[in-house]
Amino acid sequence: MHLFDLPYDIRHQIYQHLFPSTDSIYIQAFPNGMKIIQDSHDRTMPFNFLLTCRALHAEASAHLYNNYLYNIVGRKRNCLNVYEDFLNTAKKYARDEVHVSAFSNGPHSDTMGISIHVGEAKTAMLRKRARGEPKELCELQQEVAMADAKTRAVFRRRVALRALEVGLAVVAILLAWAISFQSRTRGMGLL
Repeated sequence: MHLFDLPYDIRHQIYQHLFPSTDSIYIQAFPNGMKIIQDSHDRTMPFNFLLTCRALHAEASAHLYNNYLYNIVGRKRNCLNVYEDFLNTAKKYARDEVHVSAFSNGPHSDTMGISIHVGEAKTAMLRKRARGEPKELCELQQEVAMADAKTRAVFRRRVALRALEVGLAVVAILLAWAISFQSRTRGMGLL
């Protein structure tokens, strides 16, 4: 007997036991990718199970992407860099419209969250949660771009100040050398 010989309802129950028992899955965004944040009370995600065969991968992935609210959290730049790949994968397996909501911890903070879910079922849960300040993704992208510009300007000012410090140090050394040279040549009667 094969897994696909079982009715879909039974396979669905198997997926429910394999995957997290919560409604949400949190993903930490990093500069080079993302990682699922495991709840200490929840079981580990069995990703090897998805590699068994294409049919199982497709069906189990559809279960994953259609039944959870995904929250990508981390630094704004990292979240904005990784969410599109995740969104494209969610769209591939979605049975309904995919919704994206962005939440900022404010312009003073470098962190944010992007929630991705399929259909309307998780929308109420997202509203009820009321964490962060809802923002449009384009606003957050502009915020990150402005922060990058500010960082570059600060870096340029620091480089300019460092160059000025080095230049002043060179002038001080040359003056000290000239004064020393002048006093030595006077002592020798050359001036």
